[in-house]
Formats: sequence, C-alpha cells, structure tokens
Amino acid sequence: MSDVAAHAERVAAARRAAEGLRYLSDELRTLLEVVVRDRRRGVLDGAARRAEVDAPLALLAELASGAPPSPQRELQRLHTT
Repeated sequence: MSDVAAHAERVAAARRAAEGLRYLSDELRTLLEVVVRDRRRGVLDGAARRAEVDAPLALLAELASGAPPSPQRELQRLHTT
C-alpha cells in the first residue's frame, strides 16, 4: 500500500472514530440530562438507568478498540473515566 493510500485509510478511520464519539457523547448526554419514565413502571430506578447508560459505554469500548492508535488512547481514557 502506498503512503498516500495508507494515510487516506488512517484519516478515514480517525473520521469514523470522531463521528462515533460524537454520536455516543450525544446519546450519553441525553440519557444523563433527563428523568426517564417507563409507561408501566413510572420513573426508572438506578439499575434500569445504569443498563441504559451501559449500552453506549459498551459501544464506546468497541469504538476505541477499532480506532487508530492516537484516538484509541483518548477513547479508552474516556471509557474508563
């Protein structure tokens, strides 16, 4: 693979990581800003809220594992913080 092609591949991977982080950040922000109500149970308890937050965090870990080295470290830091 040429240097140009390798560079283009790294840039594309970094863009995918940035887009994924932007989406997951928005989802987490939305989950943490609101009180979530379930039609049947009323306000969700801590365990149910935790389950909702765990899903995007699992996706963040997956995003980090496939990211290029430089953003990968930052994504892993965000996941463990």
